[in-house]
Parts: sequence; C-alpha cells; structure tokens
Amino acid sequence: WNAWRKRRFGQATADLMEPPAVNESAEANEFASEVMRDYHRTLRDHLHVIGVKVPITGHNSPYHTPDIKAQEEMDFVSLHYYYELQSFGPNRPEFRIPPGKGTAFSHIAATKVAGKPYILTEYNFPWANDYRCEGMPLIAAYLSLADYDGVLHFAFTGGWGMNYEDWDAKYPMIFWHTQMPNDPPLWGQFRSGAAMFLGGAILPSKLVACVDYTASNSFLPWAEEDFSAYGHLPFLMRVERRFFDAKTPLSYKPDFHLTPATGIDAFAASLEGERETLGKKIKGMIADKFLTSDTGEIHFDYATGVLTINAP
Repeated sequence: WNAWRKRRFGQATADLMEPPAVNESAEANEFASEVMRDYHRTLRDHLHVIGVKVPITGHNSPYHTPDIKAQEEMDFVSLHYYYELQSFGPNRPEFRIPPGKGTAFSHIAATKVAGKPYILTEYNFPWANDYRCEGMPLIAAYLSLADYDGVLHFAFTGGWGMNYEDWDAKYPMIFWHTQMPNDPPLWGQFRSGAAMFLGGAILPSKLVACVDYTASNSFLPWAEEDFSAYGHLPFLMRVERRFFDAKTPLSYKPDFHLTPATGIDAFAASLEGERETLGKKIKGMIADKFLTSDTGEIHFDYATGVLTINAP
C-alpha cells in the first residue's frame, strides 16, 4: 500500500499507513483494482505459458467499475447474473420495470468492456418468481442485439452440492431454485432461445455507443457511481465501456461517445444538435415507455409488459 502510494503520488512511506477498506475512497479502490489486475494478469500469463488453450478470465462477478477495470486485460469478461436470486420477492415482473440499474439487461450491459469478448457464464430467472418465464426471451433477444459471445443457463442439474443423491439433504433438490428439472415452465423455451441466440435469428445492433471512463470516474465508491448510460440505451443498441488507459485496440469505430452520466433524454437531445440524422433516428426509437431496437426487430413496451420480436 505504501509503495503504491509513493509510486502513484510521490509520497514518502515513513508514516506506515494501513491500507483503507475497499470502497472507502476512490484512492482505496484504485489501489485494490490494480492489485486485482496484477494478480489476475499473473495467473493468466502462467496458464498461457504452461500451455492452457482455453480463454482465461478473472472472476465472474465484476459488478462495479473498479472491479470491471481490473478484468479488462483478461482474455474475456465473464458475468453471473440472477434476477432476484433467492430473494423470493418482491415477485416483480421484469417486463414491467422501467429500464435502469435494477433491471436485468441494463445490469448485464454495464459490464461489457469495449473490444473484449463477453460471456454471460451463468444466468437464470429462478423461481419462486411468478414471472420467471420472461427471462429466456429477454436474455436471448437482447444478448443477440448486443452481439455477445456466449450465454450459459444455470443449471441443468447439480451446483452448490445439490445432486440427485441429495434427496434427503436439508434442502431437497425439489426445492432448489435454479435446477432445470424443477422448473417445467422453462423447458419448452430453450428451443426458441437457442434459435434466437445461436441461430442468428435476431440481427446484431448496427450502432455502438461507447461509455468513456476517465481517471476521475473509474474508481469512485459504489454509492457515487452513475449508471445512467446503462438505463434505456442497451435496449436500443450495443453499449460498452472503455477506460482511459485501455490497451486493447478497437477494430471498429463507435458511433457515439458518452459519459457514464448520459441519460437517454440528454443523449437524444445532444445527438440531434450534433448529428441531426442520427439524433432523429434515436429519438424515433424512443416513445413513452416504449423502446425499439435500432434494427427495428425488438419492441419493448414496459407500460403493458409486452416484448415483441419481429425477426424473419
């Protein structure tokens, strides 16, 4: 900690300060982010040297910006996402919630790093939510729009020590909330979900919005983070983040550059002044509680709770 402070700020280490708690300050988060980045880089390099061929990621829960930044040098970025996991309430219908930080795809989109492969390595809308069947079409549709690289539904069976041999365990498998054999309403959705995501039935977005992070807002304490850019926009186009010192070159040019605090109204208004044609196009994709993807195939009416997919 003191060596890092001296290197970062040129401060002497005579007063041996104890490292602050993570998320106590931006300085503490920057230090923790660099420690995690270096640790993961060491593991990645070692595994590559000994001949491991599979892509290597850091971990599966980078939910906040300093943590996401620590993953940007890995082979790919991974995320686990569960809608209302184990909460058994408040039993909310995802299709009726205004897009924002608390909704499924807004949350998922906030962890996409520009130029990096992205895999949702676990996801589920587990029971006891009465609306869990919304998960499969929503995830398949919007992951296809964002052109992500993979998604794994968790789980067919097993996981967390629950196997077919555990019928007499404290938590019998029949009640385990993520197990596929326990949830017949989802069984018939896999064929359509696979057709959408693996079969390319839904077109990827034509537009890319890049949320640019500076040194001043990459390490903020979690309570100070602004996720406005990840509210409505991921339902319109591909949205990804890029950090001020990113080393991965992009093979494409983003259509828009945003700040983390760019909300949908400010985005549309600024585009109309800066790029009249694109601005009008974006505004045409936004109506009162109704969002249409830039491809014109996905229509999300969160006032009535209806998701319509008009794919060939």
